[in-house]
Amino acid sequence: MQDELPRQQPEFIGVPDTKDVVSSDVAALSNNIARLETELDAEREQRLEERFRWICAMSLVLDVLAVSALDGSWLFVPIFMLQLIVMIGFAKAYGVDWAEQLIGQLLHHLSRQDLNKPKD
Repeated sequence: MQDELPRQQPEFIGVPDTKDVVSSDVAALSNNIARLETELDAEREQRLEERFRWICAMSLVLDVLAVSALDGSWLFVPIFMLQLIVMIGFAKAYGVDWAEQLIGQLLHHLSRQDLNKPKD
């Protein structure tokens, strides 16, 4: 009996190794998943911000109706202050940081304005 040489598979030119194909497919899939997750996060943030803007718009409409119904009454001021506090809560819940800071500064300014009035 002759010693047989181990059989080697012929190497064909232009045929990639299966390990390279699998690893490149996995890398492409991972990149695609990461891109889609980023796009989904951005879409969620945009929708939450849009929802917050609609709440602000409806709030302004209700304010206009309240001013016309109250006929310039002093009750509008506490309602408006309470509305600002609720809007800060919505801004926090929806993750709209710029609105939260802006409303907080406005609320702070309005509360400090009453303290700066001279007392008679």
